[in-house]
Amino acid sequence: MPESLERRTFLVRAALVVGLGIAGAENVVSPGARATASTLEGGHKLGKIGSLYVPRLRAQVWNMPVFDGAEDRHLNRGVGRIAGSVGPGEWGNFAIAGHRTTAVRPFYFIERLRRNDAVIVRTSTAWFTYRLIAQQIVTPRDSWVLDPAPLPARSTTPGGASRLLTIVTCTPRGTTQKRWIWWGRLSAVHPADAPPAAIN
Repeated sequence: MPESLERRTFLVRAALVVGLGIAGAENVVSPGARATASTLEGGHKLGKIGSLYVPRLRAQVWNMPVFDGAEDRHLNRGVGRIAGSVGPGEWGNFAIAGHRTTAVRPFYFIERLRRNDAVIVRTSTAWFTYRLIAQQIVTPRDSWVLDPAPLPARSTTPGGASRLLTIVTCTPRGTTQKRWIWWGRLSAVHPADAPPAAIN
């Protein structure tokens, strides 16, 4: 197995197995994930790549920071891009993780999400709207869910997978036994100064 693929598989499995956190994930940056520094207590920095908006979960996920990394220090303050995945709007699989019951718990009510719901990511350059297309509950070892074109997303996308979003959180609520996965497909891109209607 090539070293980069082996490292990606290790990091992805670590993200799925150990409380959605990856040690050292902040050092693996997607070319399209242009991070800006956010300073935390004690001088530590996080790379913020954008903000997340989920109209169906508005009370929990509205202008939620998206950090470039999925360690607890990221997930305790927002959601995090999982190492090895692409950046928002890029071709491939943009994968984010968030807690279900601890810290800011953005996905506490993940069971309320429905197919075709909007998930919107704002970066410094654009607004990216994804539409949810498929969900599945998996074990923590199912790293295939973060493949560039995982089967459930590929089978619901005409012509195969393209620009995907993967949401990863724990389930059942209050445990880390399994992972609830939602996939979305990029459906619209708006300029930074023209947010989609769902934001208003």
